[in-house]
Amino acid sequence: MIGERLRSSDWRRFVRPARFVRLVKGISHRLRLGGLRPWDWRYDRVRLSENEIEAEGYKNLLGGGKEQWVRRGRFQLEFLRDRGLETSSRLLDVGCGPIRGGTHFVEFLDSGNYHGVDSNPDFVHTARRILSSSPLKLKNPSIEVSRDFELPSGWRRFDFGLAFSVLNHCGEDQRTFFFRNVPGAMRAGGRIYISHAYWFQESYLKDRPIDLTRTFGPREYDLIARGWGPEEKVFPIIELTVR
Repeated sequence: MIGERLRSSDWRRFVRPARFVRLVKGISHRLRLGGLRPWDWRYDRVRLSENEIEAEGYKNLLGGGKEQWVRRGRFQLEFLRDRGLETSSRLLDVGCGPIRGGTHFVEFLDSGNYHGVDSNPDFVHTARRILSSSPLKLKNPSIEVSRDFELPSGWRRFDFGLAFSVLNHCGEDQRTFFFRNVPGAMRAGGRIYISHAYWFQESYLKDRPIDLTRTFGPREYDLIARGWGPEEKVFPIIELTVR
């Protein structure tokens, strides 16, 4: 429809110079804030200024925005507590971003038990800023930049791992890196939970010391009541157990 309108003889009336400038500026602003997703958009290219961090602009970059920020973050803690997460548990939060769920985990867990990684340096910086200005810094959380899901040396024997809305945004190579690197950081019997796992096939686990042990769906959790729209493919959430 738009293409036909622009090809018609009156396209100059439709795109006046001033209107065109406003249109381009609006699109550029939304691209910078992550509101649009062109084909070459990449998560780790998002940049945040100090003013944007101060104004909590990062909350507009994730699904649900500011309105659902707390509810969606709280659900991550609720879900893992239902799975047996205790204050003494060691948690690896893969793709923690600007710690939407992380703040709830840090508050719940004992000191030193929260470890988050993310591929976006600005999100890691944002997460650290959030914690440094909060009493949560006394809980000694660790948040680091990670490429290809490589983890800092010494990060081992986690009881729980979480990748919430992470691997559904990754390509095959990145998913392969995840299954190559993350299970080795877990203790035997440790469990990894992956949301939005509609892409998952058990072939990813071939020759890996990890098994698919459970799948969760809408029968267990009403996500619409927790701030998600019916079109958002949070399920299945899968449970993987390390041997």
